[in-house]
Amino acid sequence: EMCIRDSLMRVMNKRAARINNLTGPYIARLLLLGCLGFAMYAIVTVVSPEEDQVNSASRQLLKTKFCKGDTFLPIRADEQNDDLVLRGILYAIALIYLFLGVAISADVFMASIEVITAKVYEAELISQDSGELVNVEVEVWNSTVANLTLMALGSSAPEILLAVVEIVSKNFKAGDLGPSTIVGSAAFNLLFIIAICCLSLEVSEEDDSKYDTRKIEEFGVFIITAIFSLWAYFWLVVSLSWISKDEVDLWEALLTLAMFPILVWVSWAQDKNWFREGAKVAPAEKVRRVTVNGADVDPDMAAGAIEAMGRDAASADPAAAAKAAAQDLMSKKKKSRLEYRIQATRKMTGGKSIIPTRKSPSEGVGATTSSEGPEASTDMNELLTKKDDEMNGKCIVGFEESSCKVSEDCGSVSVKVKRSGCLEKEVKITYSTSDGSAKAQTESNMAGRYLPVVSQVLVFKPGEVEKFILVTIIDDNEWQPDEHFFISITGDDTVDLALGTHQVIILNDDDPGKFAFSATSVPVLENDSSVTLKIDRVDGISGQALVYVKLYSLDQLAEAPTLFGGDQVLGEAAVVGQHYEQLKSGDGGPDSLWNEEDGELEVVFAHEQDSQEVKIELIPGKLVGNVTFVAEITHIEPAGAKMGMHKTCAVIKSNDKNYQHLMEEIQRIMEQELSKYSVATETWSEQFIAAMTIEADDDDEEGEGGGLGWDSYLLHFLSFYWKVLHAFVPPTSYYGGWCTFGVSLCFIGGITCGIGDVAKMFGCVLGLQDSVTAITFVALGTSLPDTFASKEATIGDDTADAAITNVTGSNSVNVFLGLGIPWLLATLYHSDRKLPYPSGDLVFSVLVFFGCAVYCIALLVYRRSDWIGGELGGPVKFCWFTSVSLAVAWFIYILLSSLKAEKQI
Repeated sequence: EMCIRDSLMRVMNKRAARINNLTGPYIARLLLLGCLGFAMYAIVTVVSPEEDQVNSASRQLLKTKFCKGDTFLPIRADEQNDDLVLRGILYAIALIYLFLGVAISADVFMASIEVITAKVYEAELISQDSGELVNVEVEVWNSTVANLTLMALGSSAPEILLAVVEIVSKNFKAGDLGPSTIVGSAAFNLLFIIAICCLSLEVSEEDDSKYDTRKIEEFGVFIITAIFSLWAYFWLVVSLSWISKDEVDLWEALLTLAMFPILVWVSWAQDKNWFREGAKVAPAEKVRRVTVNGADVDPDMAAGAIEAMGRDAASADPAAAAKAAAQDLMSKKKKSRLEYRIQATRKMTGGKSIIPTRKSPSEGVGATTSSEGPEASTDMNELLTKKDDEMNGKCIVGFEESSCKVSEDCGSVSVKVKRSGCLEKEVKITYSTSDGSAKAQTESNMAGRYLPVVSQVLVFKPGEVEKFILVTIIDDNEWQPDEHFFISITGDDTVDLALGTHQVIILNDDDPGKFAFSATSVPVLENDSSVTLKIDRVDGISGQALVYVKLYSLDQLAEAPTLFGGDQVLGEAAVVGQHYEQLKSGDGGPDSLWNEEDGELEVVFAHEQDSQEVKIELIPGKLVGNVTFVAEITHIEPAGAKMGMHKTCAVIKSNDKNYQHLMEEIQRIMEQELSKYSVATETWSEQFIAAMTIEADDDDEEGEGGGLGWDSYLLHFLSFYWKVLHAFVPPTSYYGGWCTFGVSLCFIGGITCGIGDVAKMFGCVLGLQDSVTAITFVALGTSLPDTFASKEATIGDDTADAAITNVTGSNSVNVFLGLGIPWLLATLYHSDRKLPYPSGDLVFSVLVFFGCAVYCIALLVYRRSDWIGGELGGPVKFCWFTSVSLAVAWFIYILLSSLKAEKQI
């Protein structure tokens, strides 16, 4: 209840926040729909007969101005006398508004499916590690069955119900709108959506002649669904033209419907590796949420959040640690296509985001670069991420890392400088060096450690995102301590600096060096399984060195270890075998050896190696107070190597209550953060508040301005009626989501009744056949959310599975259910168990689409070759070829199908 109240308060407080940053793209999407619709109308206008050719049924209908829908239109008897232009505009607006409504209905419907298929139950299994009984959560729904039944139904529901509603409203006689919408939607999904996805990726940072690539991971899934999708549409030709021409028998309807469970069974068998090893049909491997005392977050997740951020930083800002952990958890969860479609719909209507914003991943650090200490861990990518929302196009420049270490015999150091933000213009920055403990070589100081750089210019040309600064390092044969100097950058008013100073540490290579623990004490908790101690090598890195480490219980020491700070309580002596394990070979690196006789671990430092870690295994267990043991460096070889400042390191085990409180706090906040990304709803009041509220992501709230623009209110106004209407649908918490499933399906059916009637009236006013209206305007309207969902999946996923594989699966389901169900109902209704079905235009349209689909699938398979790298992205020129050729194939399908419908071919 606390989480629900907090969630409701958070929603209410967002009224003054910015809407998500895709408001602009949404307007572009509407323009795209308008442009595509205009193009389709232009094609049909060009190929349609002249006004004086009265043999065209559509033109004759247009002249008489008499149009009739299947259910409730026209509303007024004299509506046929109204101005045609006015009627066309009103029907177009009504059609777009109904498309928005059915998208929101599908959003609620798919949310219920996500809740239903995410159900788990607890089971007891024997752990392979411990051999003990453990409680685990097992999914009720097999992921394969869920993906191809409820999930496919969720994405295809509008097209399927449109076909069902049409045939019922026509007294179980065949119509053109429903079947043509199914074929047209399949063509748009397979050809045009993949064409868009192919160009949705960023240019690769490693090679600007290539886009980033996305490859289908579960290729077995793609092959199965692709074969079934091709067969599904070829079956229409076989059934309507070859077996029983221009009619459908009962057995054909039953067989069409039976192909759906056959597809599910074959895919399930593939999932169980019946055909070959390694294939898996699944929308995602869901991140499991383990229920602990009624919470949805495992305590290990909270502990991981503290470890990732650092205990001090997490204590100072637990909300930031919890938010980062929740977003990281959601980013690792592989999303289903339904989640991407829900996300796309909610972005179009100002709804709650269920997927966190994808941020650029941090790049790895090279071999010659390292960060030192917690403060040095901040890199350029993190700073750019924080500033991206604030800059609004300004150029941001900074070092990638705050420090690096180099050997004095390296010759020179290369330091990377990165920029982001505005990349279209040339940017110049100035860089210089300054002394730290290392002095520059000058005429008055020939013993300097590096050559100074003063006011040199670094130029970023348009499109360049990284540059390197080179500074010469001077080597000598004399021993000197490790020293450092600084490189700093400056820019003009058009440049903002993210990380303007970089520290270069020069490691002496003329001496074996000094060896010491990096800390005098390390605190651990009673349930920790291991602790890692770091041994640093400073003031020299020449030659191989051996460091001998021994563990002592506290009561074995002649004097207590030296500790920094007065708040550390050593407590009792830790006991080996009870609180910790003795060291063994390999604990101090792969070359470390355990000397049983002396009870010491020989830790090997290679030439120029500046640090080594020693891992000590701990034995978890409840503690009343603190217990302590000590690691000591007993001696070092060779003779020239010296002992550093910290000869010992105390390991203090405790049952820190403050840590437990911090973990519980982060666990509670993580639950709240994760609830933001949940599609589930608990109460009607929560749904009504969400419907009446303009949602904004936290990142948008923190952005510049922090206010809502006029376009935000416009989008909220346009979708307000539909969102409030769908708030009456029962929450997903009722009957495990099934109540929401049934009611929202009725909503979709009711709205598709309106879509069918308005689409017929709109096409009639334009002089178009129903089949042409279906493959253009209706198919585009029902597929628009899938377009944005596929693009979102392309960018957000590391594979192409969600963007491509589910398209072929949905196309199969569209035929097996979208035509199987209406055919079965109609053949059962007629006494002779036959459905008259004039198939000329539909069969021709299917054959054209079949040829385009074969080309598309063959092209996608070819794109898996090594030189391209994946179905999406790859070499820029071939990527453009793929996208343009698929778009042209779609236009050819539209053109030829329209010509056939208008009796021009």
